[in-house]
Amino acid sequence: MKRHRLWLFACVMANIAVVAAAQGSADEPSIKSLQEMDAACETLRHAIWDHYDSSRINGEDLRQRTMAEDIADWVMSPETRAQLDALRAGIDSGNPKAMSDAAAILALQTRRLMAIDTYWSHAWYVRRQRALWMYWADLLPASITHDGRERIQELEQAAMHGFNPDAEMTPEAFKPLQDLLLAYDEERRKLSDPANAALQAQHIEQTVFDRDIPCEDNGPIKVDDSQPHPARVLKIPSLELYYPPEARHALSSGRVRVRADVDAAGCVVRSELIASAGDPVLDAAALRFAEHVDLRPATQDGVPVAVSVALPVNFVLRDPGVH
Repeated sequence: MKRHRLWLFACVMANIAVVAAAQGSADEPSIKSLQEMDAACETLRHAIWDHYDSSRINGEDLRQRTMAEDIADWVMSPETRAQLDALRAGIDSGNPKAMSDAAAILALQTRRLMAIDTYWSHAWYVRRQRALWMYWADLLPASITHDGRERIQELEQAAMHGFNPDAEMTPEAFKPLQDLLLAYDEERRKLSDPANAALQAQHIEQTVFDRDIPCEDNGPIKVDDSQPHPARVLKIPSLELYYPPEARHALSSGRVRVRADVDAAGCVVRSELIASAGDPVLDAAALRFAEHVDLRPATQDGVPVAVSVALPVNFVLRDPGVH
């Protein structure tokens, strides 16, 4: 879907960014004929229809508006279509100003649509992160969540009033939304211990993964003495390989605690969630990660034995400014 949108944007810009050779300037795009303007308008309409389809998926944002409402207000409004219609006679007669004005109007509509698309890709993650934070906050008394709720409310207000499709699309333009995403994540992590305790008190069943791939055969386990030894971690895979793109793009992080059942060969045959990160996507990734931790089994009386071990899995955003 996103690749299709970018292709449509590229088609629109290709249709309207025509250099007027007679003017000799690459900074003054123009449309040379009614056919070129109609082609650009048609491509833009296809892009708009594509975004209307996405609007049903995105739902409402913090402003209680939909993507379709933003498009209707900002892109190819009745006033804009009337402006283009008024220029048709001038374009048909070869009027350079009419051609340039039409190109400028269509370029503005395309930039607005791109800005709306970028805003709503952020807004989808905002809704996701808000739901995760609120789920944990609603489990706990107001005495624990009061300060966090006030902070979030202030940032939500800033994000609600910061949207302007005519603003230049720079990282600074979307900073209120990014600040809000980071705040949801930080406040959710602050609630980790009390929220997990509340979940345990409610006896909510935690997620369990049974291994569905064969364990690597490392050969017989050599035991040097009869003293008992706990299981030891020999090798840990890179956690970056297991960090879900959905969580990374939403600026979601957190610490997961997993109980791993290790057999006498050192293979993790079952992993169970002990403490959640507050993000089901991170929880599931932590359980998958635990399957691939290389362990030396515990020994008892000189014999390898099956045990359970606790594994902390900490997903950290290395660069929260890039997503």
